[in-house]
Amino acid sequence: MRQYVRGTMWLIAAAVIVGNPGAAFGAEGLSGTRSAKCIVRIMSDPDMLPVGAAMIDSLLASTPVLGEPTREILGSKADSINDVVAVSFQLLEHSQSRMGSVLTGSIAVDVHGADARPAAEELLAAICTRLELALRSVGVIDRERFQERLAEVETELTQLDERYQRIRAARRELLEQAGRDDLSRDRIEDTISDLEGTRQDIELSLAGAQAREVALTEQIAKVAQQAIEAAEKSAVVKELEEIVDIRKVELARAQQLHEGGQLPQSELNRRQEASARARADLARHRESVSKTAGAELLTQLNHELVSLSVESAEQEAQLRAVNQRLGEIRERQLLELADRYEREVELRLKLSERALLDLTEEQYDLKETIRNLRLPEVMVIGG
Repeated sequence: MRQYVRGTMWLIAAAVIVGNPGAAFGAEGLSGTRSAKCIVRIMSDPDMLPVGAAMIDSLLASTPVLGEPTREILGSKADSINDVVAVSFQLLEHSQSRMGSVLTGSIAVDVHGADARPAAEELLAAICTRLELALRSVGVIDRERFQERLAEVETELTQLDERYQRIRAARRELLEQAGRDDLSRDRIEDTISDLEGTRQDIELSLAGAQAREVALTEQIAKVAQQAIEAAEKSAVVKELEEIVDIRKVELARAQQLHEGGQLPQSELNRRQEASARARADLARHRESVSKTAGAELLTQLNHELVSLSVESAEQEAQLRAVNQRLGEIRERQLLELADRYEREVELRLKLSERALLDLTEEQYDLKETIRNLRLPEVMVIGG
């Protein structure tokens, strides 16, 4: 709740008092008193003007509270009110709480003007009535000021909400342009750092795989060459190769004889079968020699090379994906957009939300204050 300067409000109130509370007292039926005294209790709302002894003294000396009823009731023609009557206020008790201010004091009237009517009691009653009117008029002005402030707050809320919606629209536009739901610069920098780290890891792994692939290829070639050399050096293989050559020559001669009608088909078939068995024996023996010379190792190395090739292909696909994401970050200029987001959206959004909250709370407090506002009361409790 905003506090307002009310130091001069009671002067305004004193100037706007209307009515003529003392006019009802005539020359007849006067109390015949030259002095009168009463005890009053003045209660005021905690959200309104603070009523103190200095304010009461000033109001009791003002023309609307003292001057006008003095002339109307006492009928004096004196130039100065002080030549006719003396009014004093004595503070007896003053308490402040969240419920408001309660001030208790005594008001004394002494009529000493020679041409003044003896009507101190009547004058005191009029003064108490006018004092309450003065205080209540200040309360009315104070309430009007609360209402004026409430209207200002509601106008500010409308304008601030419009600005807030424009900022939110700019936020959506930047997020759509960035293609993500978070434009925090820290998050983007973390993402770039993670991607760069991942790319370096993949590149190192690929470099190692490529070196291993070269080494495996060289080893496979070496083992294969050793197997070939072992097979060529085998005496059994050489003998089987000679048998294969012999069977090949025999088969060729049998085919010539069969074509000339000198060899039956059954003999040709037998020669073909003998040639096939010789080749099969040679192949089996070569395989046996190769296994002995490291063919199993060769199979193992080939299997490892295939697995390594598959793994390398997967890593290359991952590297392409990482490079693509880094390229998108550069292409979309996410860091620049993040700077714009922080500058044009994030800070303004936070400030607007805070201002909306503050104004909404003030609006609620003002409405509650206006609804519960009580005008000051002056109660005569003795005299």
